[in-house]
Amino acid sequence: PVTFWNSAPTTLAQLSPFPPGRGSEHLRLVFLSGDYTPLSLPGELRAAFPNARVISLGGATEATVWSNWFEIDQVDPAWRAIPYGRPIDGARYHILDERLRPCPPGTEGGLFIAGACLAQGYAGEPERTAERFIRDPYALRPGERMYATGDRALYDPDGLIHFRGRADDQVKIRGYRVEPGEVEHRLREHPAVREAVVLPVGEPGDRRLAAYVLPAGDPPTVPDLREHAARTLPGYMVPNHVTFLDAFPTTPNGKIDRSALLEPHRTPSATGQAAPDEELRAEIAELFAERVGASVDPDGDLWDQGATSFTLVQVSNVLQDRYGFRIPVSAVLADPTVAAIADWLREALGGTSEQLPLAGAPPSDLYVRRRSRRDLLAEPVPADAFAGLLALLREADGRSLYPSAGSTYAVRTYVHVKPDGVDGVPAGLYLHHPADHTLEPIPGPASLDRDLFAPGDRTLYDAAGFALYLVGRTGGIAPRYGADADRLLALEAGHIAELLLLAQAELGLGLCEIGGLDEDRLHAALGTGPGDPFLLGLTAGPADHEHSAPRLLGPPPAPRPETARPNEPRREPSDDVAIIGMAGRYPGAPDLDAFWRLLEEGADLIGEPPAERRRPGLPDMYGSFLDDVDRFDPLFFGIAPRDADRMDPQERLFLEVGWAALEDAGYPRARLHEAYAGKAGVFAGTMYSEYPYFAVERTLAGDP
Repeated sequence: PVTFWNSAPTTLAQLSPFPPGRGSEHLRLVFLSGDYTPLSLPGELRAAFPNARVISLGGATEATVWSNWFEIDQVDPAWRAIPYGRPIDGARYHILDERLRPCPPGTEGGLFIAGACLAQGYAGEPERTAERFIRDPYALRPGERMYATGDRALYDPDGLIHFRGRADDQVKIRGYRVEPGEVEHRLREHPAVREAVVLPVGEPGDRRLAAYVLPAGDPPTVPDLREHAARTLPGYMVPNHVTFLDAFPTTPNGKIDRSALLEPHRTPSATGQAAPDEELRAEIAELFAERVGASVDPDGDLWDQGATSFTLVQVSNVLQDRYGFRIPVSAVLADPTVAAIADWLREALGGTSEQLPLAGAPPSDLYVRRRSRRDLLAEPVPADAFAGLLALLREADGRSLYPSAGSTYAVRTYVHVKPDGVDGVPAGLYLHHPADHTLEPIPGPASLDRDLFAPGDRTLYDAAGFALYLVGRTGGIAPRYGADADRLLALEAGHIAELLLLAQAELGLGLCEIGGLDEDRLHAALGTGPGDPFLLGLTAGPADHEHSAPRLLGPPPAPRPETARPNEPRREPSDDVAIIGMAGRYPGAPDLDAFWRLLEEGADLIGEPPAERRRPGLPDMYGSFLDDVDRFDPLFFGIAPRDADRMDPQERLFLEVGWAALEDAGYPRARLHEAYAGKAGVFAGTMYSEYPYFAVERTLAGDP
């Protein structure tokens, strides 16, 4: 009878399930080594051979093959893999950080083997030997070396070594470093999964994860398995491909043959009678198949078949080149299948037969003339430009330049002139009367200021000389039009805005629409009420219009003398970029000057976290930490404290450092807008943020 078994785990797993039978009680010892041991294998083995001790062995050829061992009793559900265990006699194991310092328990590091088990090096390869066999700083005798295995590992509180993957097995997916073993561990936690292997597939720039799964009974559906992974893993770590296998292919020595695990292959579902758009479906399916490296089911979810957003962009570009239509994102989100994309494209193509081309180039000057302007000049609005703009709204012989439903003209124009905003016009609130083209002062203090606007629009108020507020009179139109009154008021306000915007260039003004503001405060200042809906606002001020365009309102006004200003910047055309302000925050350095000093000193800022940032129950950790990350002033940036509490801390830091960069530049914001409109900005690098997951967890946990 067989009493001792020694092989790779996959070799023994081929005998699974192990039917108890004659001789099953004779097997007393099992050695498993040479490859990953499935977490399910020890239990299956013990059920078939109850008297067998199961020993997992590991190590490296450079360290006499076996140099660590672990006797497997009960498998802990929290394990990602069977532990490496402890070194054999004559071997020493070190888990070290990048500076070859010992990692505390719970902290991952590089695994190094030393001791009498170690080889002398690689025969005839001195460079490779020097790279992998390095000086052992913890040896009792000088000159001893240790072997850099390339494995990642950690110690648990009991001193057991746990394997965390190979440093060279880590892959980049959409710019993020991914350890496939972590994904495999999550997939194994699904009750319908017995074992899983995850590999990167695809071309550089569009790398994806493929999962090869041995089901425990009936296999789960692909969407179910992907959803299971997404509950704890970020999106870039959720496998794009899933293939179910009866067994993993193996090499002659019993290891899993990863090179034989080809990219997933699916056979498209039977479609029965060919549909009229079958040819188009086949073409689109082939485009996706070429990019995901597998055949695609036209009726299956594309995300579950390995497609990514990059894949969609590639296919959409090809279809646009061939047919002149780009697939909208909304169509894919509504039904992410080849069949749905083909239906959408077929319908779009079906409508092209009746389209007739029209001659005429687009009136490009009108696009420039009509655009909203935020780059205003720091000077009062000339009286003639102010009067000329409002003159567009006056009535002449009972007619107006804009349409109004039933000639009700139920939209009123209120004007807020800021102090020194318009030459010759006192500051205050006014109601414009189009019949006689006059301004009626509204009694009471002009209580409107920049706080009327949303935080992002307050700089518009700061730069403007005056503002217009279009307010409807529902009572003047509702008796005639009933439920259509609100729609007609909005249309009339739109006609007024277009009329004014198209004339701004000729008048030397710049207008910008404001769609949202504090309506209660506006009504209180204007003396209007709930029956008088705010429709649209416009800020206005002097602006440069360097383009030439046909005139709409007659001969040009006489040129105004330019106002000389000290230190006026020269505006010569140039492609050069000037960095006029910089800021940064780093561990131990609140600004750039402190950071440079740390670099000069060669300071080491890696250490334990501050006491207030430690979390009970978590293993000790080391890192570099910023100071004062909790001292964010949300109201300074116009952010509600509750919203700030949900913001990614990186966003809060970005706002603070961005503001510091502007201060470092030495320019007031208004001056930058005035002198370098559209040419000055804050530039920063950003990456994918996982903080929203944390915020969702807090919400689900009941944290308000």
